[in-house]
Amino acid sequence: MVDLSFDDAFVDQRPMLVDALGWTANYDALAALDQHGHDTNPEVRCAAIRAARRIGHPAAAMWITALLV
Repeated sequence: MVDLSFDDAFVDQRPMLVDALGWTANYDALAALDQHGHDTNPEVRCAAIRAARRIGHPAAAMWITALLV
């Protein structure tokens, strides 16, 4: 699913794919969410924050905080 979230063929579905990464509860997805947190699309950035919150690993706090300030 991580690969699909970066595939330009699914750009319209990217917010949904990024959001779905949070439901995997996989800490390995945090690196991808960090990258999506800097996407030009605000829906993708918000989906990345929501997904990271769902995963709940404290390592996400640094990049999420940077996005919010």
